[in-house]
Amino acid sequence: MIRTLLITLAAGLTVSAATAQTPSFQGALNNTAGTQTNSIYQTVTDASGNILFCGKHPDVLTIDGQTLATGSGGAYFGKMDASGNLLWLRQGGTTSGNDAAYGIACDANSNIYIVGALGGPTVASFGGISLGSTYPGFVAKYNSSGTALWAVGIGGTGYSIAVTSSNEPVVNIGDGTISYFSSADGSQGVYTTLGGNLMNPFYHNIVADNNNNVYAQAGNKIVKYDNALNVIWSTPVTSSLMETYRINLDASGNVYGAFYALFGSVTIGSFTKSNFPNGFIYKLDGSTGTALFCDSILIAGAVSKIKEVLPAANGDYYISGDGAFNSPHVLRMTSSYATTWIKPLPTNAPANDIVELTDDCLYVVGVHSGTSVFDTYTLNLPSGAGSIDNGYLTGLCNGTISVPELGDKLTLSVYPNPAADMLHVSDYSNNTLRVVNALGQVFSLKAVSEGNFDLSKLAPGVYFIHGGVGKFIKD
Repeated sequence: MIRTLLITLAAGLTVSAATAQTPSFQGALNNTAGTQTNSIYQTVTDASGNILFCGKHPDVLTIDGQTLATGSGGAYFGKMDASGNLLWLRQGGTTSGNDAAYGIACDANSNIYIVGALGGPTVASFGGISLGSTYPGFVAKYNSSGTALWAVGIGGTGYSIAVTSSNEPVVNIGDGTISYFSSADGSQGVYTTLGGNLMNPFYHNIVADNNNNVYAQAGNKIVKYDNALNVIWSTPVTSSLMETYRINLDASGNVYGAFYALFGSVTIGSFTKSNFPNGFIYKLDGSTGTALFCDSILIAGAVSKIKEVLPAANGDYYISGDGAFNSPHVLRMTSSYATTWIKPLPTNAPANDIVELTDDCLYVVGVHSGTSVFDTYTLNLPSGAGSIDNGYLTGLCNGTISVPELGDKLTLSVYPNPAADMLHVSDYSNNTLRVVNALGQVFSLKAVSEGNFDLSKLAPGVYFIHGGVGKFIKD
């Protein structure tokens, strides 16, 4: 049966469209340990299509059987392959655990950069690299295997990070400064003051285009800088009271953003809006900063805080929104605001960020505050936890996440898991076992006896039995 979904523009236009196939949740995971509030703030993909995410964990955290203990830092991040299989988790920060990784980015070589806040008052450490003194924030670089390359302290919270096409990281420090850092050693380079102020700054980000230009949001304006952080253009985004959120770029470098306004009037470049309360999306010309549109929308017939607008390759928009007078949703709209599909999230599970993997296949991260049902997946709070926010992550796809999920083909039983030096594979009589690590490297293991394989020459990490018929963790 074809359903018709309505989206009403506050300007008075009502449009409807027969929906395409609505995506389903796939591979939903959450933290299953600890009793304190934790979160996942941002997700990105690397050059190989792997999925990265970052967040905070004040106490013990376990995702998909992998555990991060307390005492080694509350800022954490993880890597999944393109099929949504968790490869590894890493953490850093102070022994207090009151740390957070708010932003994550990858360069063309799949190196990983994270930024965030440090809880102090002790010295922070990342992958064995000590900062040497106490700082309120940090920037750290890891290679694609999760090995720390360098870490530096900064004079404010690192809320977001982007990497230019020249592989140079640029960081939003606090709510008013952006600065370059050396990709070689983390030394701070040129910086500039944004001005303005950000509400809920961890919902904001900076982005870079293919020409090494940087785009930043300062609460009351969007600014485009060249690679020396000279201003190219600045477009006002002002109102009496509003909340602004993430910005994204399309392939041409045009800027898409969203905000929620309560009352008064809002100015986006040459557009002024006064129909409140409402959620808004807007687009700026990447070359000139000229506002091309600013429109208010209702999601599923109700006022929503539009948290993110993500341009699709064909000119459509993915939109994530929640709050105000609506529950969490993710939807796809055409450029004329016809709804292609709309997917409600559990009412207690708002999204913090979304990223496109392939057409009509997204990855979603956020927090849930109780038992949450994502189609066929039920996520519960950790045992013993009271009323807390708890990090979750899930695919939202037509078909499967990127490629057929290895998890769908797990037919071999392996134990112990995790394993130290020896792995037993049930009902397996071959003398050779081929396994693949997170980098796609293939290793051949020889049987010590029937079904028993020596792991002593493997580095610690996650391994998949070739063909996707088994998975284990090497301690």
